[in-house]
Order: sequence, then structure tokens, then C-alpha cells
Amino acid sequence: MKFWDFLRGGKVALTYGSLWSYSPWGHSEAERRSRDYRYMLKNEQTVEYGGKTMFMSEVVPKAILESKSTLPFMTLFENDPVLVPVTRSSLLQPNSLWVGLKVATAMQRAGLGSTVSQSLAREYAVGTKASAEEHYDSQRVEQKLLTEPKHILLVDDFVTRGATMIASALRLWETYPKADIAGFAPIRTISWPPDFKKIDDPVFDRITLYPSGKCHRNP
Repeated sequence: MKFWDFLRGGKVALTYGSLWSYSPWGHSEAERRSRDYRYMLKNEQTVEYGGKTMFMSEVVPKAILESKSTLPFMTLFENDPVLVPVTRSSLLQPNSLWVGLKVATAMQRAGLGSTVSQSLAREYAVGTKASAEEHYDSQRVEQKLLTEPKHILLVDDFVTRGATMIASALRLWETYPKADIAGFAPIRTISWPPDFKKIDDPVFDRITLYPSGKCHRNP
């Protein structure tokens, strides 16, 4: 199947949830702190949380469970989904850090998923601004599950346009066409500073891939 085959019937949408937001350009104290959140997660640093020293990947499921009664995206976890970490844009080297896998593993240990499957693999590196088509072409489903999953949750460290995440979903839909696939990222990027509200700003919405091949993440 080809990338453009998915768009013959029009746009494609992927439901996603996100816990925190970050501003790459804003100058307020909250926006500066949001960049610290992203840095600590991207580099899997330890932080003090709830009186304990924890890796940032471990903070994610703890923060979710502590606020589960008010979070808008808790339906993502209702059916014990298979957690599939989204691949990095660069090729994975031995002993290199894969934050999506770290977060997915921590979520599974906390009961926010049935299992973790490293189903996706990157065949060659792409740029950080790669299109959804480029992300799609550079990936493959490497590890097939023994039984076809009903629910798959893609897990990434952060989401900007959503091109990587929705391209990953297309690859999985090829292999598991009946699966309900959604996405989750602890942090989403708010590129335009006036749109930034606060760090703790959970959302449950969608990423849309249009017939032009362009992606749009809302909000």
C-alpha cells in the first residue's frame, strides 16, 4: 500500500491526547519552565516528584493517575491498549535513548496499557521537519503481534504537527486494518506564544492528514 492510497477517500484523522504544553519561543516564566519540562523529558532526567526521585518518564503515568478523574483523554486507556512507541527521526543506535519507549514502559507498569510492542522501526533517518509521507516511507512494521490487537496507542515524547504520529498510525493500519489506533504524547508544542495558556493543559483532540499531504494538530 502507498501513502497516497490512504487519502483517496479524503482526509485521515487520528485521535490523540496530551498532558502538558510547552512554548519554544515565549518569554514568560511559565513558558521558560515549559522548556525545562521538555528538556528533562527529552533527556530522561531525574526530578523530585511526590517526595521521591523519579525519571521524567515515570512522572508521566503518575501525573496521569493522580488527575485521572479530570483528564479529558482517559478513554485512551479504557481497553488496555497495546502501547507502541513512536520511532525517533534518527536511526536508533546501541544504548541510545528512546524516550517514547521509556514513557510507554512506565505507562504499562502503571497499568495504562496491556503490553509494550516495539512494532515500528525506522529504516533510514529523516529530518526534524519531515513530511508525513517522508515519515511513512522511512518506517516499517518490524515486529508483528501474535494476535491482531483491537486497540493500539502510539506513544511519543512530544508532538508538534503530528506528522510522525499519524504516519506511524498509517503503517500500523496497513498491518492491523481493524485496530482502533490513537496517540499519546506527554508534551505538545505551542509554537505561537499567544496560544500558550499554561504547562498543565491536557487536551483530547485529533491530528488531521489532508489530501494535500499536510498535517494539522488541533489544538
